[in-house]
Amino acid sequence: MMIRTSLFAIVAIVFISCNTTDGGPPVRSGFKIFADDPYITGKITRIDLKRTGEDSRLVVLIEENPSVNEPLESEGKKISLTIWEETKIFALNKNGNAYYYKKDDLKVGQIVSGWLTNGIVLDSYPQQGGAKQILVIEE
Repeated sequence: MMIRTSLFAIVAIVFISCNTTDGGPPVRSGFKIFADDPYITGKITRIDLKRTGEDSRLVVLIEENPSVNEPLESEGKKISLTIWEETKIFALNKNGNAYYYKKDDLKVGQIVSGWLTNGIVLDSYPQQGGAKQILVIEE
């Protein structure tokens, strides 16, 4: 119990001591943002608005290397990630701190990392899945 309380206090101090002027509150400083590795890191090459009934969802196509058109070739991974209400989107500022990022600010050409919701992916080309988290690495 004492260790958990001390750990909580340290994490709270780190969060409180962070600051950023690059838009939004900081969410990390000096430690790994996510526990697992991203499913893909690449360039956003297309952004679509998918309408289903009354709902609409943003869908981003992320390609490891847009010039590779074969899924089994090196850097050939491509995936269309659907952004849900629960999807967390972050970006890194110049200090390496992450902050919350608006989905409407995503744009073609950005370098991003994407994590899957529940690790589920439709095996098509490009693959399709739900986005658990997206990290904008480079504008």
